[in-house]
Amino acid sequence: MKYAGAKKAARHEICKKDARTLYEKNLAQCDVKAAISLRGGALGLNWLEVGMVTATAVAWYYATSMAQGWLAARIPFLKKGQEK
Repeated sequence: MKYAGAKKAARHEICKKDARTLYEKNLAQCDVKAAISLRGGALGLNWLEVGMVTATAVAWYYATSMAQGWLAARIPFLKKGQEK
């Protein structure tokens, strides 16, 4: 009788280990899917939104640097025109 109980307990422990391993594997797969999905990552922004924000920042920097260069080239001519 004790042997049957020990065998049952051993099976129970094996089942618990298998269930835990399966749970951890599924949890890891969910983490990977959440990190690369289009629904959002760890910060609530997905890779597409981060790319768009970065592209907008680069475009804004380019536009402002071009405007700054354009103004720097035109201001001396504007000052000369006012002196006459």
